Amino acid sequence: MIEALRWYLALTLVGAGGLLPATQLFSTLRSRGVLFARPLALLVIAEAAWTISAITPIAYGSVLLIALVAALWAWSVAIAWRRPDAVQVLRARLDLLLAGEALTAALFALGTVVRAQAPDATNTEKPMDLMLLQVIRHTDHFPARDAWFAGAD
Repeated sequence: MIEALRWYLALTLVGAGGLLPATQLFSTLRSRGVLFARPLALLVIAEAAWTISAITPIAYGSVLLIALVAALWAWSVAIAWRRPDAVQVLRARLDLLLAGEALTAALFALGTVVRAQAPDATNTEKPMDLMLLQVIRHTDHFPARDAWFAGAD
């Protein structure tokens, strides 16, 4: 249960860093894009981590991910500094943001409870999914080596 809570808090921290960029990118929407903050932030961090580790000698890992989250937050701080009205837009949509956060928390809790009922890695695609997660977890650079062809060139 503690691990699930830590995951949720980490996702919330990343999503909060994407609030102001989302309001800038989706400013024409009625919601001003506040509900797109978490998916946008996760997409930016994942794509940046993949690209950086694929085309530079910088290794994929916790250091790179933390640096990317810090860069996302720096982007948000820069927007807040250069455009104080963006913070006002965010405050005006606070009720929508809190409703979306409540729905996200409820769905995350439901997913956690469902997963806790059947945690075994048996049947269907679960062993392959675990293999892919392990390959990504232990890689230094992307694209990760294919575990199905381990040892083959």
